[in-house]
Amino acid sequence: MRIIAGTFKGKKLFSPNGENTRPTTDRVKEGIFSAIQFELSGKKVLDLFSGSGQMGLEAISRGAEFAVLCDHNSDAVNTIKKNIELTQTADKTKIISFDFEKTLEVIKNDAPFGLVFLDPPYASDYMLKALNILCDKNYLTDDAIIICEIEKATELPNTIGNFAIKKRYKYGSTNIVLFKKGSETLEDSHLPG
Repeated sequence: MRIIAGTFKGKKLFSPNGENTRPTTDRVKEGIFSAIQFELSGKKVLDLFSGSGQMGLEAISRGAEFAVLCDHNSDAVNTIKKNIELTQTADKTKIISFDFEKTLEVIKNDAPFGLVFLDPPYASDYMLKALNILCDKNYLTDDAIIICEIEKATELPNTIGNFAIKKRYKYGSTNIVLFKKGSETLEDSHLPG
């Protein structure tokens, strides 16, 4: 696992031990960032189920302004700390270590966010709960992008609040769903890259 592009390009990141986290593969990550590469500059990022912190740190490497990295698992939090130290981004990051619902209460003062990564455990109902909270409160900027990583068989509603699925990228057993504000204009495709 590494930073693919930008300021920290090529840096190898630490991964949490065990099977409690499921890091996004480099190929899927590359596809995600290819899809949003022109929308990163100056964004404040929320990586809600952060694992290693790689998505938030990749965003900072590519021009995002700040990232809030959240995980409830202590091994993941220790890994995030090591990766922040490795990339020397302590001044551009903040770590939150609560369950996701408590985290969403705690980060209200850090909002609004322009980019959100959601990659909760596949066997949970956390994705839909998190989306409903984020889209119903003042957590997001008007031009915010929400990136959801889900299993191929998982379905998400086409609209949540004022947000709609704009694109769905299919990559093997993983689907990446991109939400933005506005009316529904769903477009299916394979991940670039």
